[in-house]
Amino acid sequence: MDQITVNMNKFMENHPRLKYIFFGGKGGVGKTVMAGAAALWAAKQGRKTLLASTNPVHSLSNLLEKDVFGKAAVVCDEEKCYAFEIDTRDTIERSKREIREKMFAQKYEAKSKAYLNDLRKAAMIECR
Repeated sequence: MDQITVNMNKFMENHPRLKYIFFGGKGGVGKTVMAGAAALWAAKQGRKTLLASTNPVHSLSNLLEKDVFGKAAVVCDEEKCYAFEIDTRDTIERSKREIREKMFAQKYEAKSKAYLNDLRKAAMIECR
């Protein structure tokens, strides 16, 4: 496994166009805390920052002691620092609904094409 060899200040200096930082890993390793610290640090450096969490446990609101579930809110007394806990259940249900609607539309379109083909064949038979 790679070791961290550069501090955050130096890393950000070396990557001025960096737009996204992701934190991942097993549960309980400190992803939310590290992401929160990084977001606050970036905001204090003058960067407009959005700390977003998809964790269904909603630990971000607990960490910040502010309700950020389902809405972006200014946090940490930094006007450039926002946080947002995504409602994963709602997002998943909405996506499933959209997929079902697309599948229905494709099925309907396929049935309509088959019906039109049947009508064409019937019309050809009658014309002969």
